[in-house]
Amino acid sequence: MKTIIPTEAAELLKDENNVILVDVRTPDGSLEISVPGAVCIPLRELSARMSELEGNKALLFMCRSGGRSSMAAEMANDAGLPGVHNVMGGITAWAASGLPHSRGNSRGFTSRNVAIGIGLVLSVAFLGLATFSGSGQHISATQFSESIQKTGVV
Repeated sequence: MKTIIPTEAAELLKDENNVILVDVRTPDGSLEISVPGAVCIPLRELSARMSELEGNKALLFMCRSGGRSSMAAEMANDAGLPGVHNVMGGITAWAASGLPHSRGNSRGFTSRNVAIGIGLVLSVAFLGLATFSGSGQHISATQFSESIQKTGVV
């Protein structure tokens, strides 16, 4: 396994028939900023998908800053795959080097955005329930639902 800087990775990628750039971030991370032609295989899925990388092509692993891609490169190296490289500094260093990349719509809904929204709604709901319970008043589920709807949260 070899660690390379983004400009070295860009040079290797010029031979696109013999190189695979693997982005080990989640699909949400890959939507925010990505390198054209990169294959997204999240680190948590890499072991199960290692067979997709078998062959005689060099493998360049990249993440946001280099930590996860270093682990991915070690996994691929341990699996006996040839030509394994970790791109030091990840997509952050790649973009800072002025190399080709694309930025997605950061205002789009991602699973993280949805999870945060659901968490906020549930927090308000539980806060309301705790307030009613703590005051000694008891309400029905229907009354609770109506009170939440009146707040405009749902």
